[in-house]
Amino acid sequence: MLRAAAAIWLVWCMAGQAIAQTPYRTVAWPEYRVWRDSTGEYQVRASLVGVKYDREARDQVVTLRKEDGDTVDVPSRRLGKEDTRIIDEVDHIGNMNQSGEVDSVVFSPDGEQVLTSSDWGTMLWDGKTGNRLGTFIGKPSSEVKVLRFTPDAQRILVVGSSGDVFIWDPAKFECESATRCNVPGTGAYETAPVLSRDCRRLLRADGQRLVLWDIRTGKEASSFPGFCGIGLHSIAIALGPDGRHIAVGSRRDPVVLLDVQSGQQARAINTAEEGWMPGKDLGGAMYATFDPDGTRVFTSKGTGWQKDYRAYLWEVSTGKRLHTFRQPFGFVRCAAFSADGRRLATGCGKAVVLWDVATARSLKVFRHRDLVRSVDISPDGERVLSGSRDGTAGLWSATTGRRLHTFGKLR
Repeated sequence: MLRAAAAIWLVWCMAGQAIAQTPYRTVAWPEYRVWRDSTGEYQVRASLVGVKYDREARDQVVTLRKEDGDTVDVPSRRLGKEDTRIIDEVDHIGNMNQSGEVDSVVFSPDGEQVLTSSDWGTMLWDGKTGNRLGTFIGKPSSEVKVLRFTPDAQRILVVGSSGDVFIWDPAKFECESATRCNVPGTGAYETAPVLSRDCRRLLRADGQRLVLWDIRTGKEASSFPGFCGIGLHSIAIALGPDGRHIAVGSRRDPVVLLDVQSGQQARAINTAEEGWMPGKDLGGAMYATFDPDGTRVFTSKGTGWQKDYRAYLWEVSTGKRLHTFRQPFGFVRCAAFSADGRRLATGCGKAVVLWDVATARSLKVFRHRDLVRSVDISPDGERVLSGSRDGTAGLWSATTGRRLHTFGKLR
């Protein structure tokens, strides 16, 4: 017996004063669902492949793929009411396979599933088979910077650079809430917001401050004025896994470690010894992230002056430099540690490099056709996930270097 069709929710979410009554329209569905004719004459369990316009019929035509692999074209006027609501959201896409730049990628806590976010929505995939499990349409108004499962895997968070946060229930394909965590009128920084490990706080740069936001309420939990510099449009921020430290730097400034409880500077990392020159856009940090236990912080240089693409690993307690990673393909735009902290994946240029953290030795290189935007390592450390501006997300074997799956299609 066919399973009942998944319900489609149209959610108008408002939260906190920062929302200012801005509506969010969201819709989601599992990969295979029951599509019904408006007259009730037929029903078919199928996957939505694409939407196109038939000039002769003067109507949209929806292409569905049944579970046996056969496809069927259905005029949209024959679809049921709930089916039409889906088509209304995606009729401008033309092809339901992931298209456009892949902004962010992440593994589920058990490593069984993969999330990817492209220009128009977020997709859930089976990490073993590469099959698409479902689609979430309804994304932040800005570029997606963070995708995350909550630690219990019961919710998915999609975060935009402007502070929009969507919370989805992946089991029901339902948007639970949408919150805007920002201050109206503040400048837009070219930096990724950072989620706390428990997914309850969001760290952002607003104006001349760093702000920790409560995601559920959309209100400020704490702020750190004076650490964002003046007139800078790209800063690096990272939040320690225990929530005790923040690392902040910019393309023109060395990295500073802040104590979250006191709001004061704990120590500065001496990037000057690595060639940083005040007033010159040659050093500082373009990216920063903590290791899983919060004892070390990884930073990358802001530019590749004379193609000197370097990144560093620092000891949090002392500010001592532990290792230098010489990136062969460009400066680091994204990075991820393995769960045990022994491996590090960096996205630099059009490649992902897998490193041995203890020796700063490169182990594997995984290549895309355009810039790498996001990386992650599976919980067991056996696979590497990457998202690229070439329109695809790649799943790689950390042992053999072989590409296991490609999610999406080349632009």
